[in-house]
Amino acid sequence: MRHSTYIKNTDERRVNQRRKAKQTYLSLATTSNSRKLKVPAKVATQQQQVPVGQ
Repeated sequence: MRHSTYIKNTDERRVNQRRKAKQTYLSLATTSNSRKLKVPAKVATQQQQVPVGQ
């Protein structure tokens, strides 16, 4: 009985870690997007191979 509850707790912890990682990834993506708006040419060339002249 104790073993099953332990497995359940570890599964919940794993799901929480995954959810937290997803949230941090989304926040990082949004911050990179806002940075892209500030410095469009540099970041665009790094990510999408767009010429700097545009």
